[in-house]
Amino acid sequence: MVLEINLPAEKVEKHFYLIFFFSLVYAILSVLIGIFAFPQNPSIVAISLILIALTPIFYRISSLEEDEDVLLDSEELILKHHLKAINTFLFMFLGVTLGFFLIALFLSHSSFQQVFEPQLKVLSVINPKLTGSFYQNLLRFGTIFSNNFKVMILCLVFSLLFGVGALFILIWNSSVLGVALNSYFRIKLNEFLSSSQVLTFVDYLKAFVFSFLRFSIHGIPEIAAYFVAGLAGSIISFAIVKHHFSTKKFENIVFDVSDLVIISILILFLAALIEVYLTPALNL
Repeated sequence: MVLEINLPAEKVEKHFYLIFFFSLVYAILSVLIGIFAFPQNPSIVAISLILIALTPIFYRISSLEEDEDVLLDSEELILKHHLKAINTFLFMFLGVTLGFFLIALFLSHSSFQQVFEPQLKVLSVINPKLTGSFYQNLLRFGTIFSNNFKVMILCLVFSLLFGVGALFILIWNSSVLGVALNSYFRIKLNEFLSSSQVLTFVDYLKAFVFSFLRFSIHGIPEIAAYFVAGLAGSIISFAIVKHHFSTKKFENIVFDVSDLVIISILILFLAALIEVYLTPALNL
């Protein structure tokens, strides 16, 4: 596989744009293959193809991070190294998200509804009103944090059981976010069109910026938390596979994984606060 051969983990962690580019290309190609070769379930097929394409590099990076737990004695240095991996995973996520967004741009409304039906069903359930009283916002915060916490646990467990199992959940979330961005993008364009007879390049640019900010302000921290949890599960998984659990270094691994889980929970808490109180206030 091209990605596996030409992009070693160390190189990818130093050059985030590489994984962004390849993730974007693989996402676009996978969605196109899904649409033309498997028209009954195109988006699900696309997610499966993207998963196959990105698994090797995700595997290598996760394995490298487990090695760092064994080689490094300082938890501070280990966490700094993990930060590179998280940044790499985020660029991977953004590449896949942009791929789904771009493909959706060229679909008619009916095709858009058909191709991304599973994602649109999810969005119809998780898209509540953005205004409410303090009590309503508090309830919404609890609901959002609880739901995101469940996803985080799934990422942790899937990675623990399957090594890179969290990657499936994260690619699925990428597809949902890409479709959400496109849906909001279309809404903003219609708003601009109602006040003007002709849409300009600036209108398209503004619609994209509004759409990106609407979901990324809280969405990126959420996804980062999922990646942190997924990395924690992968580290334990690789430690078991490599029999590091029988060494003295396993204590360092357990301590590091505990830190990652705590960090993931804290990020989710912050992301829920942003989604409930900051995003609505911005009026995007």
